[in-house]
Amino acid sequence: MRLKHINVMLVLLAAAYFIVGIRLAGDYGLGWDEPVSRLNGIITYRFVTEGDQALIGFRDRFYGPAFEVVMYVFEKTTGTADPYAIFALRHTATFILFFISVICMYLLAAGIFGGWGWGVAGALLLVLHPRIFAESFYNSKDIAFLASWIIAVFFGYRYYIKSTVCRAVCFGLAAAFATDIRVVGIFLHSIGIAVGMRIFTRKKRGAIGSFIVYVTISLAFTLLWWPALWNSPFFRFIEAVRFMTTFDAYEKDVLYLGAFLSPKDVPWHYLPVWIGITTPVSIILFWMVGAWRLIAEKRNFWKIFFITWPAGVIVLAVLFRPALYDGWRQFYFIYPAMVMTALFGLQWLLRFPRIIRVIVVAIMVVNIGVAALFIVRNHPHQYVYFNELVGGVRGAEARFDLDYWGVSYRRGLEHIATIDQRQDINVFFAFGIGAHADVLKKQYRRFIPVDHLDEADYILSNFRWQKQKPPFPKIYEVKVDGVPIMGVYTNLLK
Repeated sequence: MRLKHINVMLVLLAAAYFIVGIRLAGDYGLGWDEPVSRLNGIITYRFVTEGDQALIGFRDRFYGPAFEVVMYVFEKTTGTADPYAIFALRHTATFILFFISVICMYLLAAGIFGGWGWGVAGALLLVLHPRIFAESFYNSKDIAFLASWIIAVFFGYRYYIKSTVCRAVCFGLAAAFATDIRVVGIFLHSIGIAVGMRIFTRKKRGAIGSFIVYVTISLAFTLLWWPALWNSPFFRFIEAVRFMTTFDAYEKDVLYLGAFLSPKDVPWHYLPVWIGITTPVSIILFWMVGAWRLIAEKRNFWKIFFITWPAGVIVLAVLFRPALYDGWRQFYFIYPAMVMTALFGLQWLLRFPRIIRVIVVAIMVVNIGVAALFIVRNHPHQYVYFNELVGGVRGAEARFDLDYWGVSYRRGLEHIATIDQRQDINVFFAFGIGAHADVLKKQYRRFIPVDHLDEADYILSNFRWQKQKPPFPKIYEVKVDGVPIMGVYTNLLK
């Protein structure tokens, strides 16, 4: 196939994914953290434009606000005021950022492995992780950081290959943006350090200026895009690091291996188990092969970077035991490195005789095909994907948290609105927030969230923290692979 035809095919493939993503953005419900994430952007924006001091005492001020402010600016610029439209816009913006990262993932993999086919493989493995596919629309914290991390690594790779001023500026800006979403983005500067060492050890005088530019840009924009640091940058940044590494504000139990545990008391294997049972098995297998080969073979900086990126994070989490909850969403940013390492493993396996190559490709295609089928069949609830190691969603039921953010409540509320025509309908969320009822389309927006069970006309539950289903007549449920993840019940107490 000619290069021209390949490029046309790739552009069409990317365009199709973009169009489908924009179309699907409005299908997802509200995530638990979305209202407070938006509030972070609003408070930060008002601090900058109006001098509003609410930011100083805001509990979540050390959650990097960069992307949240961008989304709020879009919201104001477009004049979006309707609650449903606001969150539809946010979901679209989150997807667009992720889409950009997919393009960068393609370019990064194609550059490192030396071919467009490897780039496509890397991009597909990123997109076709069912949980990441779903959350790429509504998770403006963890997916935004994953996406910004990929973008920064791509520009860091380009800067590493050729240390020009332009590439230094791009990497500095990308690394600053990622850091201003999650403070752990500071580790991206390991790439900058590697570039600096190359420049100074090889005495590349012309590139020294680019390194100075990179350091200046990254420091300046990390501060500029994070207003909570302004009054004392160094000490506020240290405080932000301490806040994120010792975060213990979440005190609710998590369901792990069938037991309810405090996030502070989960066993050391919580994180690796969650990664292992919610990632397509072929990626886990090829990642293990790739990690083994990278350790055994002669290594360069990028091989070391891709193997230590996920392994180092997991080891640190096991050693320091931070409060862990909601699966591994806070650690999604290690997944792109798992993909790159898996590609190293796949590349090595494809050196074997033809029969081995056919088996290897078949394993990858079938397993990723199964994940893609799950995405299509269970739209828009792909976020409860579990792989074959745990027996799928059915094997995870009552052993692990499923729809822990209550995203499926939207479907339950819309069902109630279609069967109950009253203008005021009282609903009680067994676990959830009142905002679920506020961000529906206008024709469904007739709900009044109540805090007391005896005031509710209907009860909605995503079964979190519940050892048994609510003892009321069930009128509707959302199922994924036959497993209920949300139920609607009529209230017999009223």
